[in-house]
Amino acid sequence: MILPLLVAASFLASAPPLEQVRRQITREYERVGRTAPLDDPALDRAAHAIAERALSQASARAAVPNAIDDAVSDASGFDPAPRAIVIRAAPPSATLAAFLARTDVPSDPASVVGAGWAEDGAHGVAVVLLAQRKISLAPFPRSLPRSGLRQTLSGRFTSPLSRPELLLTTPAGTVRPSALRLDGQAFQGELSFPVEGRYTVELLARGESGPEVVALFHVDVGNLTRPAEASQAAEPATAAAARSQILERVNRLRAQQGIPPLAQDDALGEVAQRYAEQMAREHFFAHVDPSGATVSTRLRQAGVLYQRAGENLGLAEGPLAAEDGIERSPGHRQNLLDPAFTRLGTGLAVETLPDRTQTLLVQILANPQAAPPDARDAGSALWSAIAQKRRGLHLAPLRHSETLDRLALERAQAALAADSVDAPPSRKVEPQVFSALPDARRAAVDLFVTSDVRALPPSRALADPANDVLGFAAIPGNSRRYGADKFWVVVVYASTR
Repeated sequence: MILPLLVAASFLASAPPLEQVRRQITREYERVGRTAPLDDPALDRAAHAIAERALSQASARAAVPNAIDDAVSDASGFDPAPRAIVIRAAPPSATLAAFLARTDVPSDPASVVGAGWAEDGAHGVAVVLLAQRKISLAPFPRSLPRSGLRQTLSGRFTSPLSRPELLLTTPAGTVRPSALRLDGQAFQGELSFPVEGRYTVELLARGESGPEVVALFHVDVGNLTRPAEASQAAEPATAAAARSQILERVNRLRAQQGIPPLAQDDALGEVAQRYAEQMAREHFFAHVDPSGATVSTRLRQAGVLYQRAGENLGLAEGPLAAEDGIERSPGHRQNLLDPAFTRLGTGLAVETLPDRTQTLLVQILANPQAAPPDARDAGSALWSAIAQKRRGLHLAPLRHSETLDRLALERAQAALAADSVDAPPSRKVEPQVFSALPDARRAAVDLFVTSDVRALPPSRALADPANDVLGFAAIPGNSRRYGADKFWVVVVYASTR
């Protein structure tokens, strides 16, 4: 058995460096029991371009996220944020030896791979790009000669995904959705490019772990001169400084579009921080955690009230690099530019892997809602909400009756005791109204359970212009059917005209 092994080793050593890199990728995936990724021509071209760039600059600079995105897009690829392994050493044989010694290549699952090699006699550079691809995409141009053209984007889902969205960041920095047509697993959408400049195309879809980017690339329209490569911003020394700089960047982005700034929110920040730490600790990256919890679940469990909320996730070697990736993604950028959001909470955590560390960035954007009134203030809050609703309907205000209050309280207590809004009461309220108010001609009762008495359900009685008097009760109580910390609300209306 020794001779065949020696022959195999000799044959491997004599193979070109790029071929040795490819074989090593396959062997490493098979070693850990994972299916080896398939070689992809577009990722090959992108890896070669990065390798050539890394010969004349530091490998870390050649592998920054925006450089990788540009290389993949220029090579007609569309994989969002592929994992990049870049090794640069002298002489070239040291580069190859360093790559062959790595055991972390298969640490992430991947369905496609690209490999590149470059050397100049003094240095060698090996580049590997790994991606988990979930769609197939028909060829799409990365440059158009002039503005005003339309192009069709089409492809198929190869993984169980749903609710796709096609988004476009325009040269002005705004985000524009485009319609998609679905036929089973196939999709097709029309994209228009009305002005010259660089556009970013993104396809989003929902999987088991929530929304995810499944395609991302650039389209240059017109005779553009690509701007000089910007240097990577120095990462801040502390998490507090990172949060401050991220908020400043987001608000600068919003100001460019005439959108009011976001304020930092500590409550949102605590929820975001806990989730960033959970992802780093449990080694996953998704909007839905392994237990099935979403950002809405996390906010609700923390007692954070809001009217609307959105979540952005970023992953890179540092917090500003992660923020850069978020801003380049049309879907994430759409969240940042949503004028309905007024607050931002930021979470940061460092995940330690066998071969590297990476920063997880969580952004929660929301417009908080004031806390609902407590039991002492529930009555006045309910009365104010009803009065406001009547004013909005241009109806005369209602008179308050303490007599009807007593009837409402009795009905609310009975419903709470029965733990049901449908169980018939032992005594109907309407006959009691006629008995208590001899001039009453009609009566109606609303009964509902809510966590906020200001959230009034639709009511015919409230909107009836004939009603001119009311009584109400709002009592706190826990319920096996409706949940804890609820208000049982009864409003009794009567018409005395």
